[in-house]
Amino acid sequence: MTDYFNAIVLNYKNELNYPAFSFIPFHYILIIDMFDIIFGETGELTGEPGVMNSFKDYADKDQLISLCRDIEMPDEATEYICGPALHADFTDIERYFDSLFSFDIVTEAWQAIHDWGNAGNGLLSLTAYLIAALKSKEMYYERGIDESFYIDSMKIFSRFTNEYKKAYGQLGYNRGNWPYRQIGLNIFRPGCLEFEIIRVNEDLMKRLGIGKPEALAVHIPSDSLMTRQALDESYAAANTFFPRFFPTFKPQCTYCHTWLLAPALKEILPADSRIITFQSDYDIVDTEEESTGFIRWVFKKEFEDYENIP
Repeated sequence: MTDYFNAIVLNYKNELNYPAFSFIPFHYILIIDMFDIIFGETGELTGEPGVMNSFKDYADKDQLISLCRDIEMPDEATEYICGPALHADFTDIERYFDSLFSFDIVTEAWQAIHDWGNAGNGLLSLTAYLIAALKSKEMYYERGIDESFYIDSMKIFSRFTNEYKKAYGQLGYNRGNWPYRQIGLNIFRPGCLEFEIIRVNEDLMKRLGIGKPEALAVHIPSDSLMTRQALDESYAAANTFFPRFFPTFKPQCTYCHTWLLAPALKEILPADSRIITFQSDYDIVDTEEESTGFIRWVFKKEFEDYENIP
């Protein structure tokens, strides 16, 4: 079995081989520019070659209701998704369905879906992503991955929906530039953390000191309770998950790019803080002191004027 985490860095008891690194803080645009992301094991759409899929093919109301229930989507959102939104005209975005599962063209796809579904506070876009997630469920089944991993990973949609309402006071969705990673079987959530199959570019390889581009990225869901036990259990679950379901994936290191690893937090948080506990798992090799990306994660929205921050 391939092991992914360094025993010294993570204070983990098993024999673990790969070091953990971090950059600070997390930034959507930087991530997109930096990574050449692998989808599955080949970087290609999983499914029958030459077969074009569409939103219409997967727009099954009963399955969508079931998915919304399983991922704990708010009732108000479920009623709209499985009602008016499901009967929307998907013609303008049908050609982008398969693109959600192929990194080479996924950026164009999510941008087109965002533009198409921006009306109604983004809930049409959310509906399109959830329909695509029904295709993802088939892909999980094809790989033999337990449905519990699917549900935990797809809860990102209900989490983002709840965060939108908390930030803006109404139902909505505005995170189209992230969940395609879950849809494309690229990010999984075994436990309190999310793990992403990535390939980093040459510059980042040099900064990380690795000879090959394969790496495992760590992300922290907003609802994560990062106790020492929960972190260790999540690392251990990932250590089993990826060798089993992606046996050809050989990461050179684990990598985390988040404001939660900012050294300044040690000056304002108590030593027993869960954030400080998480920080102890990583060697910090670079920082970005001018970034303000943390604001969106703390307050769940952007601010043009920082004086308006609560």
